[in-house]
Amino acid sequence: MDNTRILLIQYRREQQIPGDESLHPEIYSIVTNTDQIFLGDKIVTLYEANLGLYPKLIVNGSWNFNENFNLNYSITEIVNGGLPQKSNITLHLEKAEMDINKYVPNPDFDGPLIIDYEDWKPILDLNWGPRSHYLYESIKWVRQRFPQISERLANRIATDEFDRAARKFMVKTIQLVKRLRPKALIGFYGYPLCNYDAGKASTKEMECNARHKDANERLFWIYRESTTLFPSIYYYSKDSMKDDNLRLRYTFARINEAIKLREMLGNQIPIIPFTTMEYSIAKVLDKKNFYSKKDICLSTSYAANFDIQGLIIWSTSAHMKKRCSLIQIFLDIIYGPKSNKITNIVEKCGIKYCSNHGRCVRKEMEKNLECNFKAWNFKDYFCSCFEGWSGRNCEKSESANPIIIKEEFNLNLEIVPEIDELMLLE
Repeated sequence: MDNTRILLIQYRREQQIPGDESLHPEIYSIVTNTDQIFLGDKIVTLYEANLGLYPKLIVNGSWNFNENFNLNYSITEIVNGGLPQKSNITLHLEKAEMDINKYVPNPDFDGPLIIDYEDWKPILDLNWGPRSHYLYESIKWVRQRFPQISERLANRIATDEFDRAARKFMVKTIQLVKRLRPKALIGFYGYPLCNYDAGKASTKEMECNARHKDANERLFWIYRESTTLFPSIYYYSKDSMKDDNLRLRYTFARINEAIKLREMLGNQIPIIPFTTMEYSIAKVLDKKNFYSKKDICLSTSYAANFDIQGLIIWSTSAHMKKRCSLIQIFLDIIYGPKSNKITNIVEKCGIKYCSNHGRCVRKEMEKNLECNFKAWNFKDYFCSCFEGWSGRNCEKSESANPIIIKEEFNLNLEIVPEIDELMLLE
């Protein structure tokens, strides 16, 4: 049994960065896709364009982070029917199967396989702000077919049609991926949902708000089909999150929501949060745009104290040739040594205290942690045992021939062409 939580690093770029411009995370015992390609042998993220025929509406309309979407939007393109209820699920699944075989050719692929569908949420009333056009267009389509019905009935029909179709689309898609790549860690990016300002100073609550917790209960069918949960813990701005304790509450709320849902599922489904290392893609050439040491601590060391199986570090490939040297310096001086340190401490704790059959989990995650620790004091931890093992120190085999699930701690750095600003409202 390999108890090491392996750190993975992933890049997405349109072409290989040549020669001396390449990054070298492997010197810090960080595992990456072979040749550091994006769609590789360790981790794969499939987006709307390369997994099936995802329906979406491309619109013109301005919006502000704190304001509603401009209701005077105009549709510039209807893609694959535009709405889930107008899509062709048969053609979508046929295309999705071809895409899986193309982008994940190994039938025994066993790494994280993330489905990144973000343009709409699969429950109609969750589509607010910059997603509001899905609500309005769904109602409009009902009105076109039934012009005499009341507004209330039109809303009900639109909701029923959208929700049924969206659920079918999401479920059929993930079921297909699971059938084709049964060993992979499969789930949807950004689920479970949580408000972008979780832990805000006005409430100081360490949980997602009621609206998002209710949404996650209504979306339980997604989690029941998933084999891995991929929440996000991005810190978007220094200015909007000046309070370190706010970011701690924010991180706690988002990871803990996933843990609660896993408990509801009643199984050991892995949790691998998405995080990042830069505050804004608009300032990628600014050295000060990289996470502070405190935020590195919260997004890596603090997160690793939860009962999770890894982290995916997300970034952008914008200006990569110019940024590569900055990223390499950041990796060499700060991020690489920190990652190596976390890996070693997690591994040693699991071996020493959990019989190499479990991982150390901190008892009181609500409290802040010392970032410059050399080891974890086990009095502050308990063992979360791998499947097939039990006992305070995971020393008891639950069967003569226990089924052992390899537990890894994955730190993936995913560099993608551009950010989807819609994730600000996930």
